[in-house]
Amino acid sequence: MTADNLGSRVLLVDDLVDSGVSLQEAINWLQSHYPARPANGPKNQIQDIKTAVLWYKACSAIAPDYYVDYLPDSPWIYQPFEFYEQTTPVELAAKYERL
Repeated sequence: MTADNLGSRVLLVDDLVDSGVSLQEAINWLQSHYPARPANGPKNQIQDIKTAVLWYKACSAIAPDYYVDYLPDSPWIYQPFEFYEQTTPVELAAKYERL
């Protein structure tokens, strides 16, 4: 959030939508915690949620509203941070000692 109030219109952004489970769960969470408001209800209730991702895989159960690239073959996407997910602290320290 960039303000004190969530606001009535939300853009939910993620890097990719693969199965679609995480994106759908995030939408469900937002809707349950900030349900649509009546005309004169609290201002921090959501009226509209749009979704945006960089990569939209064909295997996804949910279609984002906005995306940069549609991937019909659902390939594995290598993220720049993946190296760090499988690196031990010792390996990481050794890598940066060489720099």
